[in-house]
Amino acid sequence: MNLLNILTNILFEASIGWGLIFAVLYIAGLWGLFKKSGLKSWWALVPVARDYQLSRCAGRENEGRVYSLTALGGIVLNVVVLLVNYTVDDAALSGRDVLLSVLVLTVVMVHFIYHIRVISGLIEVYGVRKRWMWLWIFAEGIPAFVWGFGKKYQPAWKVEDIKAEMARLASHGSASVMSEGLTVNLKERTATEFFQKKILLRDIHMAIPQGHMVLLLGGSGAGKTTY
Repeated sequence: MNLLNILTNILFEASIGWGLIFAVLYIAGLWGLFKKSGLKSWWALVPVARDYQLSRCAGRENEGRVYSLTALGGIVLNVVVLLVNYTVDDAALSGRDVLLSVLVLTVVMVHFIYHIRVISGLIEVYGVRKRWMWLWIFAEGIPAFVWGFGKKYQPAWKVEDIKAEMARLASHGSASVMSEGLTVNLKERTATEFFQKKILLRDIHMAIPQGHMVLLLGGSGAGKTTY
């Protein structure tokens, strides 16, 4: 039974029971989500990697690196706890057991914070109501499965499409930009964090004639990178 628990923790990031059922639903849902976002569906079967791929679908790759690393840390620590409980007598468990519990709790908390960040990005990409966040927190298998196979739930863009477009612009440029210059009309740029919408940039208009260079200056946090 302990060996089976270890395997399920590695493959499904869950223990035997109801958690395993929701984990299977979650992986099945990711299969559909990845396909909709232009990624290989089989990434859903790869532990840790599926967390990073989900962050790509949400447009949150920076958060995805920490998100996937904490997922890996959680798997390793859970396996260590199971092995310790299996090989060490209860009487011998003291400070070591407490230390492991603290480490597990810390990794889980960090993973939870980045989970919210990734899912908030996914909610924006799919253009659904923010109350979906509660289902993603308490029963992620259900929304993942519904979004992955529900026809009315479609992402605003595909990961591979954006990657291909950026590569094309880098190598060939844009015909309209190269011949006419660049015009920027930015009505609003927002970000949602912890259920609050923050306005980062608003009403910015700029025209750059062909052959001209523009230098953006501003202090840290002014919005240069966002722009």
